[in-house]
Formats: sequence, structure tokens, C-alpha cells
Amino acid sequence: MGKLGIYTKNPRFYYGVIRALKDFGINFISIENIFEDLKNVDVVLSSTGDSRISEKQIFQEDPVRAVRRSFSFFMGRDKFHTIYIGIDPGPKPGIAVTSNNVVLEAFELFDVGQIRNTVERLIGDYEAEYCSIRVGNGDKPNRQFILRQILPLGLNVEIVNETGTSFPHKTHDNALSAARIANIEIFLKNGPSMTVKKRRELIEEEFRTLNNI
Repeated sequence: MGKLGIYTKNPRFYYGVIRALKDFGINFISIENIFEDLKNVDVVLSSTGDSRISEKQIFQEDPVRAVRRSFSFFMGRDKFHTIYIGIDPGPKPGIAVTSNNVVLEAFELFDVGQIRNTVERLIGDYEAEYCSIRVGNGDKPNRQFILRQILPLGLNVEIVNETGTSFPHKTHDNALSAARIANIEIFLKNGPSMTVKKRRELIEEEFRTLNNI
């Protein structure tokens, strides 16, 4: 992964970005000397009131949106062409976002009622040219509820056979299952990891991520 820098005079934005980057597990540098610190920096995050110091600079007021929009730069694009949102249906759905077979993030919702707002937020934050949603075919009641929430968004929706995506069952992680659903082609080709590890370790073992591209 390339190097991400933060340049801002806005303390609230700065600390919000730091929290988001820690959640994503992404390293960063704080830019204080634009003549020195910009060397080898792939993208700079700034608030809307900050000065332009780089051609590859993202201006946002929302720290999480700024971080998400930076991901495409590490894959050689100013903007994603296509993203896939994988959903593992259940009372606490798993959500994962991928592009070019790279898992960008994976997390679990507290409640299935959050699904529509979450999907809309992801679409707005990533601002890809095309978005497709893959929903696992398990848990029919919650799956049907999820479909009723997301179909009105007018996106391409695909029902995916999620057989095996919950392995190992004793340590079932909804977010990991969502990553497998979103990247179903890679999962079917390689199969699940046979080891019991933390989510981030398993995702990085099974798929490409921002940290190993």
C-alpha cells in the first residue's frame, strides 16, 4: 500500500481521520512541512477549508468519507470504476466492500434495520461509477427484508449461494462471510482458510486487501 498523508488546519477533521484510519488499520503521516513531507505521498486528506498542496488531494468535511475516497488512489485510480457490496443476511448483517478483487472493508451491523442507510452511505462515500450488491441466500426472513430495503435504490442486486462462507461455524464472523460473498469468485476458487484467526488476518490470508496490494 502507498503512503497517505493528512494536511489540515481543522482539529476536528484531523482527529476524525485518525480514528477512521485506525479502524481501517491504515498507516499515515501528518504533513507539517509540505516541501519535505509530500515526498512519496500518494494521496493527501484535507478538510474543505484547507489549502491545496498536492494534485492528489481529497477535500472533505466528513473524515470517514475522506478516507474511503482515498482508497482508489492506492489502486492507481482517482475514482473506482466498480465496487461490489457483499451482504451476509441475518439479524446483524455482515457488510463488505470490494473493488478489483480487493477487500476494502468488512464490518457487522448492530441491527438489520440499518441496512438501507448503510448501503446508501457506502455508495455515496465510495462514489464509484458502478455499484453492484451481492446478497447471500441464507436466512430467508432477513434476506427478504434486506432486499425490500435495497431494491428501491435501483442498483444491480445478485443473490449469491453462500454455502461454505460461514466456515468455521464455531467462529462464524458475519463480516468475514460478507467479504467472501462480495468476492465470491475468489472464494469459490480458493476456498475458506482452515485456520481459526482474527477477522482481519483471515481476510488478508484469503483475499487481497489495501495492506497487501
